[in-house]
Amino acid sequence: MIVQLVKKKRRELVYRNEPRYGITEFINKALVTSERSVCVVKDGEEIDQATLDATLRAYADIFNETMGTSTDGNELFDKLKAAFKKRHEEYAGSEKEFYGHYPFGIVFRDFREKLAELMTARDPKFLFSKLCDQQTDLKKQFDQTKGIADFISRAKNDYDAIRKFYDTQRDNIEALGPDMQEKADRIEQFLKNDDPRFDFRHIKPAYEEIRKALKEFTETLRAEVVSVYAEIFAELAQEAKKHGVNESGVYADEARTLDAIRKTEAITQLQ
Repeated sequence: MIVQLVKKKRRELVYRNEPRYGITEFINKALVTSERSVCVVKDGEEIDQATLDATLRAYADIFNETMGTSTDGNELFDKLKAAFKKRHEEYAGSEKEFYGHYPFGIVFRDFREKLAELMTARDPKFLFSKLCDQQTDLKKQFDQTKGIADFISRAKNDYDAIRKFYDTQRDNIEALGPDMQEKADRIEQFLKNDDPRFDFRHIKPAYEEIRKALKEFTETLRAEVVSVYAEIFAELAQEAKKHGVNESGVYADEARTLDAIRKTEAITQLQ
């Protein structure tokens, strides 16, 4: 009889003040003598329509989607929990891929933690109140999470290229002028930002400028070094001929040395 009333939402099972306790779990607890006193069956609580409507408006504002209408608090409660679970699963892959590996990964972790917190609610009135009270913060959090997911879907390759370039060329960039160094500092801050969306349109051109300047600087420096070493080898060859030295290995091999210089990327080594 009680089970049927619970299923019809006319009764509610409470265990140790925890509302909406599962039927099977409640029965198992009630069968234990020491637990029986903390197992309570109470009348299902009616939730006024104004609260339901406010909750639906809050959900629509946060997630930019409607959930239809509802006149049943328990039904709305179940629909909300299902919606939160869907969002929680939607960003599971993003958290796994990016959290701990990219600064913006924390955004996915924090949003999923907030959803998990909402999903643990057992009392409809508590959940509705929490959703309405946190409406502004939740909307901001969802918009940021969705925005970063959209950004990464179209710009991850560029982001990774910028990060790899900065990590591998950081020492070389120091050889460039102060203007390029200032751009490099902006790239460094960008790569630490947990929301890179808005700076990306400024950072990408800065990255292209630095990459071009570094390429030109390195090629010019390398050509100069090759020219200097070529002159040195020419002088050594003349001196060897002058003194009748014909043995190989007396000084470094010219072709091998010049080839190594042409392959050198580190500006400090070229200098």
